[in-house]
Amino acid sequence: MDEVRHRRLDVGFTSPRPAGEDIRWVPLLEERLALLVPENHPLATRAAVTAGELAAERFVTFPRAFGVRQILDQVCTEAAFTPQLAVEGTELSTLRALVAAEAGIAIVPESRSETALHPGTVEVPLNETGAKRVIGIVTGADGPATPAARRFCAFVTSTLPVLHTPDA
Repeated sequence: MDEVRHRRLDVGFTSPRPAGEDIRWVPLLEERLALLVPENHPLATRAAVTAGELAAERFVTFPRAFGVRQILDQVCTEAAFTPQLAVEGTELSTLRALVAAEAGIAIVPESRSETALHPGTVEVPLNETGAKRVIGIVTGADGPATPAARRFCAFVTSTLPVLHTPDA
C-alpha cells in the first residue's frame, strides 16, 4: 500500500479494503475461507465447523499485516477467544505444508480443486459469515497515473465482475 500511496506503483491487489482517502479500491473477487487441518485431525471428518470450536487449537498463520490473518483475528474475536499461534509464515504453500506436518491448523482461502490441497491435509468449511475475503484492485485516489496502468485497470475490471459490497 505504501508503494501505491507514494506513487512508486500504479496498481496493486489487496485484501481487505485498505483505509484512507488517498487510495481508490475496487472490489473484484470474493473468496470463502476454510479451515485446513491434518488429515488425521479430529475435525477432518466434519461437514463444517464454527470458530468457537477452535479455541483450544494452535494455528499456523500469516503475520498481522496480511489480510487473511486480520480475518482470522476478527473471526476469533467474534467467537470470544484469541488464537494460539504456533508458527507464522508468508507463503500459503508454506502454511499448507506446516499443517500437513501437524504444526497446527490454518484458516486459508478455499481451494478451487483437489490438486491445490497439500497431501495430508483436509479443508473443512467454516460456518462464519466473516470467513471470506474480498480482493480488490487499488490505485491512487485519482486513479492510475499512466496510460498503460489505466488500460490494465480497465481490462481487469471488465474481465472480472466488480463486486458490490456494502463497504465498496
